[in-house]
Amino acid sequence: MTRRPARGYGGGGGMGGIGLPRPTPVVLRLMIVIGAIWLVNAFLVNFLDNRALAHLISEWLWVSPDNVTDRYALWTPFTYMWLHASFSHVAFNLLGLYFLGPILEGRWGGRTFLKFFILSGVIGGVFTVLAGLLVPAWFSAPVLGASGSILAIIAAYSILLPQSEILLMFVLPVKGRWLIWISLGIDLAMFLASSPGDGGVAVQTHLGGALGGWLLITGNWRPAVAWGRFRLWTKKKLGGGGKKPPKGGGRGGWRNPNDFRVIRGGRDDDDLLH
Repeated sequence: MTRRPARGYGGGGGMGGIGLPRPTPVVLRLMIVIGAIWLVNAFLVNFLDNRALAHLISEWLWVSPDNVTDRYALWTPFTYMWLHASFSHVAFNLLGLYFLGPILEGRWGGRTFLKFFILSGVIGGVFTVLAGLLVPAWFSAPVLGASGSILAIIAAYSILLPQSEILLMFVLPVKGRWLIWISLGIDLAMFLASSPGDGGVAVQTHLGGALGGWLLITGNWRPAVAWGRFRLWTKKKLGGGGKKPPKGGGRGGWRNPNDFRVIRGGRDDDDLLH
């Protein structure tokens, strides 16, 4: 997946004339941390032949309903995102971070992008636990990896840059608005093709991450914002008309999604999580 050069958003220019982004500071550090942790785990397994220690570490850091409810490992919705099961697993997540992360960090700034990455990953982890408690036959397997955060990044890209164009698999041109639906569609297809509880594609984590990204981007994580938009939507559907709530709405008021913007530079970048 690569993107065609476009004006109007940051994230570095192309490399070698083929539209490859330059890693922005936070994206680069995240890639180094995630890659280094995977290398340490691979070293334990393949060179020291200490699978027991590697499994013990993973067991206390991955997220699962049992880990949270039985062991009270409440930190796991945060720690699971830094571990990966295989080279292909970490490679795909790093590729997604590499290609799309710089675009968002260039728009928001490093601090806000890091906040978004971590919060969406935590939301994906919490969603994983809830799904496992509700449907244990399907979602009880332990989960690890940054895929929840990557799906949130894809969701953010689709929301903020719907008319931009990327080359899916370096070949197929796709509008940004469709990227999240293609990603979730592939996830769903792989999930339906798997057996219950086989620990394959963690579709619940991916859905949770995408949902977290949407909530953070739109501000619907705040009940007052979500309720205001719901009331406006129902009035439109029922033909009730009425005045819109004031834009911005103070700290928890309604905000028109068409007015959403990210102000580059300075502390105003935190308005992303309005």
